[in-house]
Amino acid sequence: MLFLVIALTWLVASWNFQVHNALLGVLMAFAVERTWRRFFWVGHMGLKGIGATGRKSEFRLLPFLAFYLTELIRSSVNVSLMALGLKASRPRIARLRMDISDRGAQVLVANLITLTPGSLTLDLREGKDQITVHLLDGSIDAEEMLRSLERTVRRAMGL
Repeated sequence: MLFLVIALTWLVASWNFQVHNALLGVLMAFAVERTWRRFFWVGHMGLKGIGATGRKSEFRLLPFLAFYLTELIRSSVNVSLMALGLKASRPRIARLRMDISDRGAQVLVANLITLTPGSLTLDLREGKDQITVHLLDGSIDAEEMLRSLERTVRRAMGL
């Protein structure tokens, strides 16, 4: 079901119904579904850490999605203000220690940071649990940003 929803969303969002775009949508849907099952889904048991019915599984990701979409919008507005010259850009690089020890969760946090406008993960050190991040707006509290992302990912993954 997830595969079908993602593939149809791809077609509607791109509004391009040509064969090559449909095939690309199917490939993307397959990759997303495989990643979903790898990190969040355990057979018919639902999300990791959720009971046998899986009924609450969607609700575990809702706070994560709400948090990340809020951060995405806030960051997009911040970068737009800098691009328009309405806010000064003070870039900086921050090296931070991660509290999450699970490698999959660390990679997910690093990717979420990179997907957020105005921030980029430069390095993720295995074994040292250390992440290096470039911030377009140096006034952002990088430590708090990382901790809130880690908390949200930890809850979503059941760690």
